Amino acid sequence: IEPGSDGYLGVTTNTPAQFNGFLDAIGATDLIGDARFSGPGGRTERWDEWNALVRSHTATTTVAELLARAVERRVPAVIVNDARNVLALDHVQARGAFAPSPDGTYSRPVRPWRIHDRPTSLPSVTSVPPVPAAPTDSAAPLAGTVVVDLTAWWAGPSCSSVLAAFGADVIHVEAPSRPDGLRMTGLAIAPHERWYDRAFFFHQINTNKRSLVVDATAEDGRALLLELIARADVLVENFTPRVLEGFGLDWDAVATANPRLVMTRLPAFGLDGPWREQPGFAQTMEQITGLAWVTGEPDDQPRVPRGPCDPNGGMHAAIGTLVALLDARRTGVGRMVESSLFDSALAIAAEQTVEWTANGVVLGRHGNRNLHCVPQGLYRGPGEDTWLAVSCEDDAQWRALVDLIGDDELVALRDADAAARWDAHDAIDVAISAWSATREPAEAAAALCAAGVCAAEGIDPRDAQSDPQMAHRGFFEPVEVDTLGTVAMPTWPFRSRHVDRWTRTPSPGFGAHNAEILAELGITAERIEALYAAGTMSDRPLL
Repeated sequence: IEPGSDGYLGVTTNTPAQFNGFLDAIGATDLIGDARFSGPGGRTERWDEWNALVRSHTATTTVAELLARAVERRVPAVIVNDARNVLALDHVQARGAFAPSPDGTYSRPVRPWRIHDRPTSLPSVTSVPPVPAAPTDSAAPLAGTVVVDLTAWWAGPSCSSVLAAFGADVIHVEAPSRPDGLRMTGLAIAPHERWYDRAFFFHQINTNKRSLVVDATAEDGRALLLELIARADVLVENFTPRVLEGFGLDWDAVATANPRLVMTRLPAFGLDGPWREQPGFAQTMEQITGLAWVTGEPDDQPRVPRGPCDPNGGMHAAIGTLVALLDARRTGVGRMVESSLFDSALAIAAEQTVEWTANGVVLGRHGNRNLHCVPQGLYRGPGEDTWLAVSCEDDAQWRALVDLIGDDELVALRDADAAARWDAHDAIDVAISAWSATREPAEAAAALCAAGVCAAEGIDPRDAQSDPQMAHRGFFEPVEVDTLGTVAMPTWPFRSRHVDRWTRTPSPGFGAHNAEILAELGITAERIEALYAAGTMSDRPLL
């Protein structure tokens, strides 16, 4: 997030072309190709120097002008908004993204996923369709369901990953010259012949899937893909709208090939509206919908929450897909689901627009503090990087914390309500910090929890697999990956009586199932060989 002369510009550059486009947009073309800053590592090592260079270009230019230049160069960029600006956005108004509450006292986001030929209003209890009987305990809920997965990065694969976890046969499709961008995140791992099969991020979100690598821009490749789609139940994609339409695989084309198909589309900003063709990532959505506006310290700039809008968008799309799939199976008629990242992000940023439209309050940044849980914060332990997290949800928890710590400053505030404690938060933090500094965080957290106070040791995410509660719940499952060895794979924060283990198979190697999938389509070995020879198929990236 970079400051302009009258606000903040949010930018997300995940490719070299986007990064160079950003430099061109701000007038810093002299930095294009500069070895000091060409890679993320170099920019991190020279953080202060990098920021000073960028802001020497951005700080004297209006955000609107910076945005126009970035959009012209197809750089994912937006204005960083608070709740007032979100409601005024032309794209929001064109898409009808908000609706009045039932009593008309505030505005709320409409349902984030939309089914073709269905209204976008929130469903009522009476409109919920009957659900077929649950499968037997021996069958995964989506066993026998075939999903063609044209997604990449994190949001789209999150959607298809839910379907795969519940038993669907998900075929993850990539192009020989355009592998899934998540595979590139493994470049930092030690050199390996199959570097493209070593990105842990890719492995985490693509378990239980098969891999097919085919060039949809080639005539033979498109024909194969249409044949696969004709036999599928669901098609999922998350390109900008123009990309799939350029392949000749829009809704009309795939519905003609398979009239009972459910097609789920996850464009950044939706299939209509003035921003239809703009690219965007999770961070883009966090910047534009107000989530970044409330993230950070009170005296600092907005900060991106770092990606939650991707799995959030994927989960919303998965719910929409399941609803459409039930409908298609009941009626025999396919459905198109639209579930944009933007609309899904508006849904989880709803508190800000509700607060503004109901009470005229613009929520801001409070660091680790929370207006409804006082005190709340991270408090340093005795070690250099040891931390204790504490959050008092109500007066009873606050009094329990005071009784445990026994500090005179806290005792004087024992009967204070949340508003009074908020006013005294600085002094409260000093007292809690003095107590936590002499105790190991795990010991302090255990004592607080025993007293009924919400508390936990702050740990490095890489150590999460050793947490005893995580281990007891089986949240991490050991998985053997041929290029990584045995890894602890994070799974899902829910359980199903039909699923004993979420991870049945590791994420697939690039093109690992090409021959297997084509054989299921009745494609001969000779034709497969010809497809490889023509570069229409591959089992390693052709970069």
